[in-house]
Amino acid sequence: MALTLYCFPHAGGSANAYYGLKRLEAALPGLTVNLCEYPGRGRKHREPCMRTMAALTDVLTGEILAENKGETQATVLFGHSMGAFAALEVAKRLEASPGFDVRAVIASGQTTPFNSNSHHSEKNDEQFIAYLKALGGIPPIILEHPDYLSFFLAPVRADMALLDAYEPAKGADCQKMQAPVHVFYGVSDPEIAWNKLSDWQQVSARPINVRAFAGGHFYLFEHLRSVEKAIGEILAVCDPPFGEEREDCVHGNKTAVLGAGRALGHL
Repeated sequence: MALTLYCFPHAGGSANAYYGLKRLEAALPGLTVNLCEYPGRGRKHREPCMRTMAALTDVLTGEILAENKGETQATVLFGHSMGAFAALEVAKRLEASPGFDVRAVIASGQTTPFNSNSHHSEKNDEQFIAYLKALGGIPPIILEHPDYLSFFLAPVRADMALLDAYEPAKGADCQKMQAPVHVFYGVSDPEIAWNKLSDWQQVSARPINVRAFAGGHFYLFEHLRSVEKAIGEILAVCDPPFGEEREDCVHGNKTAVLGAGRALGHL
């Protein structure tokens, strides 16, 4: 497999939170898992946070394009919560860029861009903290050490303001991707209106796939192995040498992906 998986974190999140997905590299030889970092946190903590989705997309796409060595690169993009929108916007840019073959987008823990209208950034600190606690979005150590709270909240608020200002193209202006969209969500996630998830179809010319997991908004950290397995299944059918039988530690046994590429329209 010669495939790159780009991962985009949730609001306020750092790339390191998704380090567990690097295990997929051992499961699928030839796969590269690239954990994308937003400005204002992690290894980019000295950089200012982005104020608009367009600016963030510019930065992320620019970094990916700069890494391209001139050969066509098979690519899958995974994003959780805010990262689902970042993955979508970057995928659109990459589909229009020479040297990239976008095979799939995996949108996790996020309603569609057309149904998002949160205004959470307008909450005062007490309301904002209560909202994040209800989602399971504040690590216990932060709550135990209030001195860390302002440092923790700054990038979260910046990202929430970015999401509040995000206005995706709609209707005739909406650029449909050729890559399919796989939608993951936690069945107990208060942020998800499951009956609206089919609206993700508006962003892709191919049929979408919706998959439910046990858990809430951060279900993927509660059930990381199940999420790894689901992502691994998608990556396996995005593998250029279709029909190969491989030892797949995601599944724990040999997996034949015979005809998988044809079944998904030879992505």
